[in-house]
Amino acid sequence: MVYDERFWPEDIDDIILLQTEKEQSIELSESLKEILNNEKIDPQIIQTIIEAIHRYDVLPSTDIPVLISWFGGPAALLIEDFSEMIIGQICHEVLCHYLDISSELNQPIRIIKLDRK
Repeated sequence: MVYDERFWPEDIDDIILLQTEKEQSIELSESLKEILNNEKIDPQIIQTIIEAIHRYDVLPSTDIPVLISWFGGPAALLIEDFSEMIIGQICHEVLCHYLDISSELNQPIRIIKLDRK
């Protein structure tokens, strides 16, 4: 996820999420809920993807604020057919949930999704 400006702490190289509950409920934004509903994406698939997000790496050696999130296992297969926008917005909203900030602020300006294909 590429951002206009950094909104996470300056002195970190990665953000590791501590999930104390397996099925942590994260309140998604109304705009993302609407997109997921219009695309007819099963909420359980979204929950599986959310549960698979464990860390964000800060892209080093650049002045451009970039966070990287990796997916493996079932979640990686589930996101293959999702657009960059949907995956990026889910990752952004999960991050904002854990940082306890509004997901409406500091929206990513670009999402880059690399497929295994």
